[in-house]
Amino acid sequence: LRQSVTRIESAIARTLDREAELRRSRIRGPRQRTTPITYAVESSRRGPALCEYRSSSARPFKVPKPVYDALVRIMSKPKEPTKFTQLDNTLAELLGEPVPEYLPRSVIRFWIACDLIAHSGARFVPKRSGAAFRSAAMEAWRRAASTPIEVVPTAN
Repeated sequence: LRQSVTRIESAIARTLDREAELRRSRIRGPRQRTTPITYAVESSRRGPALCEYRSSSARPFKVPKPVYDALVRIMSKPKEPTKFTQLDNTLAELLGEPVPEYLPRSVIRFWIACDLIAHSGARFVPKRSGAAFRSAAMEAWRRAASTPIEVVPTAN
């Protein structure tokens, strides 16, 4: 019985040490994306939606057109970088209800791929202002509606 207890204690200690080492060795910050993403506008139960497909078998993120339009209105106004939390809170106020975080994040990734916004950390700023941004964002929607847009990650 003592030998069994000693073996179990040793196994637990090794496992805890291994997990602690893995935690210390993890790379800090976001991981580099290695798989392509495809954006397309498709019809859904709620009308047209911007769909973000990843190469995995996961279901796509679908952003309904009213959410996209609200984000266009929000991002066409700032003149200085906006934090994601500010963007998310403003979106919830504009729509009158909170939305899942993946919706604005999907649109932000789409706009970054279309070179419409710049980002540094968790701050985002449109590369064009006002009506020029709104026009470019709506053109990006039309392009995704006519032909899927594939974004292949670049090696750094």
